[in-house]
Amino acid sequence: MIRFFSESRFHYPEKRKTKAWFKALAQQHHAVAGNINFIFVDDCYILEINQNFLNHDDYTDIITFDYRDQNTLNSDIYISIERVADNAKSLNIDFLHELHRVMA
Repeated sequence: MIRFFSESRFHYPEKRKTKAWFKALAQQHHAVAGNINFIFVDDCYILEINQNFLNHDDYTDIITFDYRDQNTLNSDIYISIERVADNAKSLNIDFLHELHRVMA
């Protein structure tokens, strides 16, 4: 099951379409999408995760906790919407394009 959560003001707009895309992407890599949780957060939230779990003291666009069971993908994926927006701006690309790149 692929689920979307938000710990910020951001709410993911294309849930149904993205679930199908992500399942197809997993199959292309000879895997099955199991329990995948996308959690959209702000910079402060992701910095706290980085400090508490990875002993890093910097911002990042994504932190993934991988609970894979052989070919079944299970993961909690934290994505900083602020970092994705800044990356999209600096790369001069669409926000959703950059978000999907990070999600993949």
